[in-house]
Parts: sequence; C-alpha cells; structure tokens
Amino acid sequence: ITTCYGGRHRKCAEAFVTGEHGKSWDEIEKALLNGQKLQGTITAKDVMICLKAGQDKSDDFPLFTTIHNIAFEGMKVEQIVHCHA
Repeated sequence: ITTCYGGRHRKCAEAFVTGEHGKSWDEIEKALLNGQKLQGTITAKDVMICLKAGQDKSDDFPLFTTIHNIAFEGMKVEQIVHCHA
C-alpha cells in the first residue's frame, strides 16, 4: 500500500490501467524500468497460490483477490469498486 502513491509500482500500475507500453507486465517493465523488475507482481502471484492451496481462502481477502484478478485474470479495472467482504 505504501508504494501506491509513488515509485515504480505506481508508475507501472498506471501504465497497465491506461494500456500504455503494452499489455503484459513484462512489456511494461521493459518500457519503463530500465532493467528493474516489479517485485509486487511476483509476490501477488505467490500469495494467491498460498491462498488457494488446501482450503481456498481467497474469498477471505476480497480486495487482494480482486486486485490479483485485475492484474492477471483479465478482470476489468472498474471492478475494484465492487470489491467487498
């Protein structure tokens, strides 16, 4: 949450939402980060794997699950406002 106001994660998230610099996170990283990588996208994938392992707990984390689905599953960005517990 602290990186959402500035820095490379915010910059790349904005590019993702607006469709600038490609559609994949790899394309966005290449265009904007001069060789740096986003740790947040990798972490989000890993957390979702953990949440779905065994008993699926993803419903217990609706905001995280919605963000993951927007970033990786093609959910429309506008759906973020419909996320609730």
